[in-house]
Amino acid sequence: MSASSASETPGTISKKDWRLTMIVNPKIRAARLNTLKMGILVVVYGEDEPQTVKDLATRLFVSPPAISRSLDVLERNKLIKRSRDKKDHRVVRLLRTRQGLDLMSEISADLDAAPAKEAA
Repeated sequence: MSASSASETPGTISKKDWRLTMIVNPKIRAARLNTLKMGILVVVYGEDEPQTVKDLATRLFVSPPAISRSLDVLERNKLIKRSRDKKDHRVVRLLRTRQGLDLMSEISADLDAAPAKEAA
């Protein structure tokens, strides 16, 4: 991991790093991830607890319907999985998948391999 994200869990990247990598990382372009979808993945894979649509909407300053449309694509691509809460079936939790973890780990590894730029 980069110096700014060395203490984070494997497979996660910092906000600064994901903004940069959105532009240059071919894996993100190949997976057709836009900024919102990548932001969703950063939150889902960067938090210990499963997130909800409401959690994501609040954290990413986007409406729940916009989150849901992006989740449709991420789920279709097997990057996340939706699961109904057992106690409250209105709540949908977002779970990690092997494919999503692999993608986030690859992106993180690419960031680690990139030459560090010194601050001026």
